[in-house]
Amino acid sequence: MADATITPPDPDHGTTRRGFFGHIAGVAAAGAILHVGLPDAATAQARIDAATDELFAAMEQLHGPGVQLIRNANHIVSVVEPYKPRIVEFAGPGHYEVEMSNRKRPIYFVERAAPRDNLNLGKCYRLTPRDAKHLGVRFMFENDLKRALIRKI
Repeated sequence: MADATITPPDPDHGTTRRGFFGHIAGVAAAGAILHVGLPDAATAQARIDAATDELFAAMEQLHGPGVQLIRNANHIVSVVEPYKPRIVEFAGPGHYEVEMSNRKRPIYFVERAAPRDNLNLGKCYRLTPRDAKHLGVRFMFENDLKRALIRKI
């Protein structure tokens, strides 16, 4: 079996630690499948294709629909678990850690902004930065806020 080099996914694409270790486990499983060998596959390409199909089927069984198979010829074959968004409910006015980007998670005081509610978009919330005043006050509607809240402090 040829040596495999594991390269971590690009951090700018929102890779989580769990996703990265899942990626490593997938590469290890593919290597194990190739090492055992598939007797009815005659060529190396057929063995790689069969191992990739088996790995994809196992990941889909484990994680359900939405698993992605990413393949760059035979240089890199990755099986990625589906994205499962974090949903945190608003638990009353207070300070919350809010994810504004992959690297920015400032603390905001979050409170209802009822006068800005919208029939189509729902309830509106006012976010006032606790420490980073340069970020300014923001307003978010309920669905966006659920995906941005990390935890109440």
